[in-house]
This record gives sequence, structure tokens and C-alpha cells, in this order.
Amino acid sequence: MSLPHLADPAGRYRTMRLIRSFEELALEWVRAGLVVGGTHPYIGQEAVAVGVCAALEPADQLTSTHRGHGHVLAKGADPARLLAELLGRVGGLNGGRGGSMHAADFSLGILGANGIVGAGAPIAVGAAWAARRRGEPTVVASFFGDGALNQGVLLESLNLASIWRAPVVFVCENNGYATTLPAGAAVSGSACGRAEAFGIPAETVDGMDVEAVRAAAGRAVERARAGAGRRSWSA
Repeated sequence: MSLPHLADPAGRYRTMRLIRSFEELALEWVRAGLVVGGTHPYIGQEAVAVGVCAALEPADQLTSTHRGHGHVLAKGADPARLLAELLGRVGGLNGGRGGSMHAADFSLGILGANGIVGAGAPIAVGAAWAARRRGEPTVVASFFGDGALNQGVLLESLNLASIWRAPVVFVCENNGYATTLPAGAAVSGSACGRAEAFGIPAETVDGMDVEAVRAAAGRAVERARAGAGRRSWSA
């Protein structure tokens, strides 16, 4: 069963509009000094979060990034509680203590945004491995940016996920820049090449097309849930 609010094109569109409106409001409040510490907006990447989450089931989980409002909202978090979290209010998702970069809601399978580049990947692998050990059909989606492609922790996570056949779907949101550093100046090879090096099936999809993302994520989620997220090696 898919997430109810993302079950049809209208719902997916409404959720993308929600994310965009939320981020525009958050930026206004940052400029007004109401949000302490700033925020990293998800504007322009809405179709990725919504397309991936549309392929997940309610019991599935995700790990996010420092630019994570879109993932959290797409999985179904209450926007009012997320906004309260940004404002440091006790009614926020984490009692106002996590702020913009550490929003989580375990009841919805949102294991947390993370201010450390690539740090969500090992959390996702651990959660997926634990679910598999418990006999649960849970899939974990792990979002990361192109800036994480050279982080050792991501590569270690890919390796373990492949060896353990952990039901993780790794989602690289390649917007072309790690803050201000162009990916072309920092990344040798490709995102898909990283996965393929560990025997993990990978594909590139247009991140501006929510239906294309949903279709690709659906294939990946199906493989992961079936324990088929690893290609066999041949000598």
C-alpha cells in the first residue's frame, strides 16, 4: 500500500506545492530572524522526494540530509510541527531541539535528517539490516547529495548493503554542486558508477519529472524488498 497522500498524480502535485510553499515561508522567516541558525532549502528538488516516497509504503523508512525538509514532508510529517521545529518550539517534531537539519519522526519511519554529509547512509543500512533480521519487509530509502559521493562512509555503506543484501534504496540527488563546488571538479566517475562498483543496480533519472522518479524508485524498491538489490559477480 502506497502512502495515501501520494497515491495519485493530484496528491503528488499537492505535496510538491506544499514543499515549495513551506520552503518559501521558511526562507522568509530566516530573513526575518525568526529561525535561528539558517536553513538549507529544498526548492527545485521537490520531484525527487515526492517521487521516491510515492514508491514507499507507510512502514518503510528513510534517512535524510541537511537539506531534508522535502523528504520529511513527502513522507507525511505534519508541516506545522516541522515549522515549529525550525522555530525551536516544544511542539516541534523533536521538541524544538533538532532544528532544521535534524528533523525526525520515528512513527512515520523518518529516521532523521543529518547535518553530517553522507551520515544517513550507515543509519539506513543498519535499520534495513535490523528489519531484515526481524523478518519485516521494510525498505529504507537513503537520500544524499552529489557532495557525499566521495565520502568514505557512503562507500562503506554501499559495500555492506550489497554484502548483506540489505533492503536499502540509495538516492543521490545530484544538483551539480556541493555547496559551491561543481560536481565536475570534485567527482571522478559517476554516481551510478559508485553503486555498480559494489554490484548494486543503478540508473539515472530526470529529477525534475516526478512520475519518472516514481517509476525508477518503484523498480528499486521492488528489488530491495525482494532481496535482489545485488548483482551476482562473475569471474
